[in-house]
Formats: sequence, C-alpha cells, structure tokens
Amino acid sequence: RPCLRPHPRAEAMGRRRSMAMKPPKPRPKVDTQFDCPFCLHPRTVGVKMDRRLALGKLLCRICGADYQMKINYLHIPVDVYSDWVDHADAIAKAKKSEEAVAGAPVEDPEE
Repeated sequence: RPCLRPHPRAEAMGRRRSMAMKPPKPRPKVDTQFDCPFCLHPRTVGVKMDRRLALGKLLCRICGADYQMKINYLHIPVDVYSDWVDHADAIAKAKKSEEAVAGAPVEDPEE
C-alpha cells in the first residue's frame, strides 16, 4: 500500500541546508585603571575619555598626578596612559641631561 502523506522535507529536497550564523565573540575588555608611575600604587590611575571634546584625561587618586591629551576615535584608555608615561620619561631624561651639563666643569675657551 502506497504512502499518501508527502515527506515533510519533500519541498526542500536537492537544496543545501543553510549554515547557522555563529554568535560573535565578545570583545576583550580594555583596562581603564592603571598603576601610577610616580607613587607606585597599583590601579590608582583612572582614565576618562571625553570623545565629544576629543580629550583623554587621567588622574591618580593617591598622589594627584594628572594628564590630558587630544584624542580621536581610534584612541583607547591605554593610549592615553602610555602617552603620559612616555611624556614623563622624556621630561625626566631632559632634566637628567640638564643636570649633567650643569654639573660638568666649564672649560675656559682662552686656555
């Protein structure tokens, strides 16, 4: 006796089954709390990104050290922190070289 019911997938025969979309991977969280290079306290420097004013600001809650820089849409908080550390290192190197020059004996050009 023949089957009178059509197969449930009869209309889809011959077609490939569509692949289900994989859920997107979650983005990694970016730190906004960092260690202060001046007072050496861990996770005391907070970074705030004001994209409307295009300013990145950071402040140490313990020693009060602060810094701000102009940002664009690509900057993230670690960029502001690393620029601050680079700027502080450049100032320290400049002071060190000034002290070395000031402490060196002055040569008399007539001798």
